[in-house]
Amino acid sequence: MDKHFCILRAEEEISCLNIEICRVITHLGDEARYLQTWENELRPLNPTLAYHVEKYRLQHGCFDALHMQCFRKLAQIQSFTGTLVPGDAVDTSLLSGVRLNISIGPAGMMDVDSDPQASGALVKSEI
Repeated sequence: MDKHFCILRAEEEISCLNIEICRVITHLGDEARYLQTWENELRPLNPTLAYHVEKYRLQHGCFDALHMQCFRKLAQIQSFTGTLVPGDAVDTSLLSGVRLNISIGPAGMMDVDSDPQASGALVKSEI
């Protein structure tokens, strides 16, 4: 009886992992596009900040290829039931269309304000 329930639990875990693999692959692509977009947006306004966004993107993205290589190896296993096709983000309204309002104060300090309303992005109300 213990083996029966272990097998049932393993089947549940496989279906959960199939979902998580798709989520990770989707996140990897979304994060890279998001950071690249902000880097391009910031470059004319503040090259120093754009440089740091680029550095962050490159540092965090350097393992993306390794993760994908592991996922491809996993997908070659005959009993693999998942997919490596990235999904679509459920809510991209806060990530796309947001414009930064950047101003340099008197002491040279930069004030960054994200204004989703000015750019027409939808903002979810908290429940």
